[in-house]
Amino acid sequence: MSGFAIIDHRPHNDETAIWLTNHVDGTVIRNTNAVVIQHDDPDYSKKVRSLTAYRWVVLTEGSEPPLPFAHAVETAVFDVLIASTARLQDRIGEAIAEYAERHKANLVVPTYLPIPQLPAVDQVEARFRALAVANYIGAVWSAWLFTEEHRLRRTVAPKTRETPWIMPPDLNSPTLATLPAEFADRVKPEPLS
Repeated sequence: MSGFAIIDHRPHNDETAIWLTNHVDGTVIRNTNAVVIQHDDPDYSKKVRSLTAYRWVVLTEGSEPPLPFAHAVETAVFDVLIASTARLQDRIGEAIAEYAERHKANLVVPTYLPIPQLPAVDQVEARFRALAVANYIGAVWSAWLFTEEHRLRRTVAPKTRETPWIMPPDLNSPTLATLPAEFADRVKPEPLS
């Protein structure tokens, strides 16, 4: 499973910051590593490549790619993930309401994690700009996974183990989708070289 490499690189500065944000387990997202590389480091390119290989690269606002990347994206792409999360939450709510009405049941609609806004970052240092974006990405990704977990919980009846249960057939996948397809189509991992 790939994770995100969040890069803050400005040629007029003397360092590049890279934060790594990963799906650790289930619905757990963590910032797992942070590296600041001086631009005059003789192994600069090698270090950047080793930190970004097989990861989805995200550039902070105002950053330029420190190396040629095949698939680097900007933070605006997370609007797609946010919209997908909101749609899934709505669909889960509709499915619960329909099931409750059909079965004359009193079901509770889940309370979801809040969907964050990208913070305005006025920090001077690259590490803090990259950290702010890494935290934002982690929160957006967590909101998706938390929502997806609520969908998954309602696919199999706990007592009878019958499926489909509350979720309609099109939402009845037995696996947790790490990312929605419409977002995954927009982010591609960087190759090794």
